[in-house]
Amino acid sequence: MGILTFLSGLFGCGKKIDIGERGEDGIGKKARDNESGVTDLYYSYDGTIGGNNYHFRVTKEKDGRVVFRCEYLEHRDYGEMEREVAPDILDRLTAIYKECRLAEWDGFRKYNEYVMDGDGFSLSISFADGQNMSAHGSNAYPERYREFSEKLHGLLDPIAAEVLEEYRQKKIAAGIQGELTSVFATFIQHGSSGSDEYHITIYGSREHRDENVSIRVKSVSGEFLPAGEYQLYTGADKEALKFDAIQAVIEKYEVIRWCDYDRTAEDYNNSEWFQLAFGFDGGTTIAACGTEPPENYAEFRQEFLSLISSLVQELEAQKNE
Repeated sequence: MGILTFLSGLFGCGKKIDIGERGEDGIGKKARDNESGVTDLYYSYDGTIGGNNYHFRVTKEKDGRVVFRCEYLEHRDYGEMEREVAPDILDRLTAIYKECRLAEWDGFRKYNEYVMDGDGFSLSISFADGQNMSAHGSNAYPERYREFSEKLHGLLDPIAAEVLEEYRQKKIAAGIQGELTSVFATFIQHGSSGSDEYHITIYGSREHRDENVSIRVKSVSGEFLPAGEYQLYTGADKEALKFDAIQAVIEKYEVIRWCDYDRTAEDYNNSEWFQLAFGFDGGTTIAACGTEPPENYAEFRQEFLSLISSLVQELEAQKNE
């Protein structure tokens, strides 16, 4: 017995089960494919709370060029990235449009009122004859949505990865712009790597948060601080925060080259996990995470955590005066 049959019997034979979806299903089976070919396709994905949001767009411009554009919430400092691509990508998008019978989606507008989190999508397509179609869903999806998503990503993800790397290299080449304004760093050891933990959040300005220093440390090894647990939540002016020294260490070990670094070690359970985000008033942001150490990681970690440990001791001493 299928689950829907069981539930139907449980709640009343023949009754339609309310799964929370509301809205329009689109024009459905009566739709016919537009044979003129895709000239513009826009697809956006809205992820769960804290998840990634992004959009893809492929457009035939007035001058005949075909341009791919993409933007990611987790790489917001790049803005919308673009690259000219081979025109035959429109033929491949047209093939996906037909294979997944997207014409039947036109007018799909549904949401699920029972889901507080979740994800959603938006799709719009224009054709050579001037016609267009669109579909939107929030925790509700038309038939063959998974098939469409897999095929679209299979086609566009490799291009997006190349574009992202191109923009990343441009950012690295530009170097650090401005002075350090914020520090976020986490180091958590696992298994044979140890048991130490560092959770560090420091804002250089007290304009919006008077307690601009939040540092929690569990020192088991005693490497930087005597064994024990430390929790510091206080306010301090930028002059006392060692930002100049921290920025010097960031520049010394070319941490700018770690932009958007994210790699997992093979022996994850016995590796240290790290996450870093450094903000600068000139617009540069350096973000990196993983368990596979990038180049110069050990040297940077040593000097950076030495500065943080010194900062903890100095700020604790000031609080006790």
